[in-house]
Amino acid sequence: RHAATLIATAKKGNGGCNCLSAQVVVVARDWPQRGEFLSLLTATIAAQPTVPAYYPGAHKRRAALGALYGARASPVVGASLPHTRLTAEDEVLLLDCGVAGEASFYGAALRTEAFCPALAVVQLPGGADPGEYLCGAAVPFVNSDACLGSLSCSILAPASAPAQSVN
Repeated sequence: RHAATLIATAKKGNGGCNCLSAQVVVVARDWPQRGEFLSLLTATIAAQPTVPAYYPGAHKRRAALGALYGARASPVVGASLPHTRLTAEDEVLLLDCGVAGEASFYGAALRTEAFCPALAVVQLPGGADPGEYLCGAAVPFVNSDACLGSLSCSILAPASAPAQSVN
């Protein structure tokens, strides 16, 4: 719940037009709670108020990503604040990139600085061992050319993950 709240808050702040806004969520395909976590993340995004994406071009970038992802793009309609003028383009758009390394993987959103209310979700193979997953899959993936950008990065790991893996 804590991780979902952190990600949702980072994405919803200033309509996703924020240098520290979450752009990509990387989860382990084999993590037993993956589905539950992604459902909770979606519900948490929906529960938080939506504010207008104010930055120039934000709506166009969101629409372009939605067009690229088609059926793999899911808008999350959030709570609205009184006296706020919103459009559909202000709502967070979840982009399902699929599983990295599989033929159906689509990572266009990972090579675009969205700076809008769009959030890509990537699954990586593995995840049974948190330390091995972090060091052997997640960190190499986010530091590769598959995932561009360097403004910020947050690692949310369970308390059971070895400290040296998180560090």
